[in-house]
Amino acid sequence: MAGDGSVSFMQRCEYPDGSQVLASSVLDVDGGHIVRQEEVQAWDPGELRPGYQDFARPHEVRTFGKGRLELIHTPAGDVGRMVLSPGWRWSEHVRPIAGTDLCQAAHVGYQVSGRLRIQLADGTTFDAEPGQVGSVPPGHDAWVIGDETAVLLDWAGATDYARG
Repeated sequence: MAGDGSVSFMQRCEYPDGSQVLASSVLDVDGGHIVRQEEVQAWDPGELRPGYQDFARPHEVRTFGKGRLELIHTPAGDVGRMVLSPGWRWSEHVRPIAGTDLCQAAHVGYQVSGRLRIQLADGTTFDAEPGQVGSVPPGHDAWVIGDETAVLLDWAGATDYARG
């Protein structure tokens, strides 16, 4: 690259998992060197293919004390199934992996079985019970209530959950 001024270009990429992204970049050049770069990426969910995938064969499984996350990648986003045994608590079993005081994932999901108690950073506490759909903002702790394994589906906060 020679000269001064601005250079712009667009680039389409495909990641190993099949996700596609279109990137638009603008470079400011001075003396043949890039002095500033801005980029915007737009994720292309691609064409939705008909069919279903099975949690019996998830694309990825992350395990942690008293629980696991099974993850299925879809063109529209990841869906996770969390299986949490009695005695599981985020601050005890996932905090060491996340490295934050509270869970920083925003969750939107469906409670399949078991019960969870969720406590927000401001002290607000509520329970998630079987059959309920709900959301939880970043900045919370959660734990299993009772002796039943809690199973929940999460289609908002699972992608980076319990990833070290």
